[in-house]
Amino acid sequence: MCAVVCSVCSQKRIHVREKFSDELKKLLNDIFVYLFKNQYLCDMSERRKSIACIRITPYLAEYAVRKFHVDERTGAICIPDTSDLYHVVWNGMTKPRRGEIPEEGNLQILLPKRREGKNPAYYNKMSSQSVKAFDHTLRIIFNFEYHHFLLDHDRRGSRKNIIDLVDEFISRYHLVSISSDALIKNWQRYRQRISPHQKRKYTKKLRF
Repeated sequence: MCAVVCSVCSQKRIHVREKFSDELKKLLNDIFVYLFKNQYLCDMSERRKSIACIRITPYLAEYAVRKFHVDERTGAICIPDTSDLYHVVWNGMTKPRRGEIPEEGNLQILLPKRREGKNPAYYNKMSSQSVKAFDHTLRIIFNFEYHHFLLDHDRRGSRKNIIDLVDEFISRYHLVSISSDALIKNWQRYRQRISPHQKRKYTKKLRF
């Protein structure tokens, strides 16, 4: 009889332990999920505060989205610290005025964050002068890559004509805000600048 009672008691203890263990696991899992979600929301909030929205030349904005890495969670571009644009952005970061409505733009930038200096959560606006400097610097980068792309094909003796090469460059960066004719004229101006054609001098013959 005693053996039966002991057996029943031990089984109840095992059942209680298993039930307690399951409840503890569920509680720990709920705590982990809560902390993870809370941390994720904090990180997202911090990231959204660290984004500046600017308006630049449309085709340059399209180029930047394909040129640089885009953060999947925010859709903002991440500019590496090796780029000249990184320093343009860092120097142009300012604090927005209290109650100021954020401007709408066509390009979102994930602002650089350093150990010391400007905190992008507060210095999350770019001044109008820095936006102009950003547009100008990005245009230089675009033209350099575009001209180098065409020169490289020219040096290798590519059989492709200029129209096909320009269309290839446009499709590479998904450019829709600039036409192939505009890029061809851009190339022609560049060629004229680096190797200007000298006009033939006309000398009038005098008859005696």
